[in-house]
Amino acid sequence: MKVLLSGGSSGLGEVIAKKILEREDLKQLIISYRTAPNPIFNGDARVEQVCIDFSDSNLQATVDQFTDDEGFDVLINNAWESFDLQRFEKMNLKIHSIMMENSLLGTLTLSQQIILGMKKAKKGRIINVLSAYLQGDPPMGVSHYVGSKAYLEAVSRSWKTELKKFRIGVFNVYPGPMRIGMNKDLDERILEMMALERPSGKLVTGEEVANGINNIIDWDISISGESLIID
Repeated sequence: MKVLLSGGSSGLGEVIAKKILEREDLKQLIISYRTAPNPIFNGDARVEQVCIDFSDSNLQATVDQFTDDEGFDVLINNAWESFDLQRFEKMNLKIHSIMMENSLLGTLTLSQQIILGMKKAKKGRIINVLSAYLQGDPPMGVSHYVGSKAYLEAVSRSWKTELKKFRIGVFNVYPGPMRIGMNKDLDERILEMMALERPSGKLVTGEEVANGINNIIDWDISISGESLIID
């Protein structure tokens, strides 16, 4: 099995990568990073770390460099632009533009290239890491983040219809807030408040999300379009 994980060098992506590496059927895991590769993966011959900057105008050419005729069995869309909490009416709308261009359009460009290979092979799975904020009322200050994730959610419904006959499954994961990744530098009191607002009364762990994604890899293609909420 050949897997491409975007944004896999740190935070949630690192946890997902570690879980995928436990699989006996894994032949190759390509991990994209933006600033620096993660040295903990250097000793594994199955891992290749590739610099992919979603804001790069030559992104498509970059992706072409590590794709081949075999294509990928699994694409995990995890990479997303970090952001600061900010009320919508006080926000410079350029922030929305940056989120859309760097995160959303980068993810769509990457997905386009990988889908072409999957269609040739007539098999594959696409797993989008979205947000549990799309399932209810989000907290204040995340409109730019939620808006861009909602677009990917909507597009994935079209992917499901278009790709079904090629035996390509499309699945969405909706994690609740975590301590890692974009929330790693938040004050402990804010994290405690976030936990109390969740249905479970606690923050989600990266391991819970990684386990869920690992399970989806084995889901049958016939249930393409199914989602997993981890909150």
